[in-house]
Amino acid sequence: QIHTYDQVKRYIETSSPLAVSTCYCRHQAKLLDEASHCGNPDEVCIQFGAGAAFVIDRKMGRAISKAEAMEILDLAENAGLVHCTNNRQEIDFLCNCCSCHCVILKNAKGQPKPGLAVNSGFQPILNAELCESCEVCMERCPMGAIQMDESFPTMDLDYCIGCGLCATGCPTGAIAMAERLGIPVPPENNKALKKAIRESLAS
Repeated sequence: QIHTYDQVKRYIETSSPLAVSTCYCRHQAKLLDEASHCGNPDEVCIQFGAGAAFVIDRKMGRAISKAEAMEILDLAENAGLVHCTNNRQEIDFLCNCCSCHCVILKNAKGQPKPGLAVNSGFQPILNAELCESCEVCMERCPMGAIQMDESFPTMDLDYCIGCGLCATGCPTGAIAMAERLGIPVPPENNKALKKAIRESLAS
């Protein structure tokens, strides 16, 4: 599941404890070949509640305050990283992913319709009166879902994953995120997720 900035902010505000650890995708790339690292920040993967306690106890990451978690979220958002997690409503970790190294996004981009494979349940809506055709939204889109058409950006929902990076990066506020219909609601928790997987395999 993909999350928008505001969704992650709510998780930070309501979860305790919190932890941060190194992105294993970019860390692996750096270990294999220093030149392949994309330059995005590494210590940005956040854990919540029981997930954070697990990471802290095993020294796989470090405890952080809510204020530091928000600083990390802002850092990731400004860097154009996508907030990814497991496919359930009750989450215990969040990866801040780049499309060049992240396993989740690379697999999604290999799908014929990435926007249906992973999604936040939201989609961008353009206010053409505010748009200055600066193309920042195109540059920030990790899936290549935005193209310029007669000086205005158009969003291909087959490719849009609803990450909201186009909206948070727009200098004029011309893009807002709205609920996207037809996107299934993730299972509530890990038990419900396992049940859904078993039922899908049996069908």
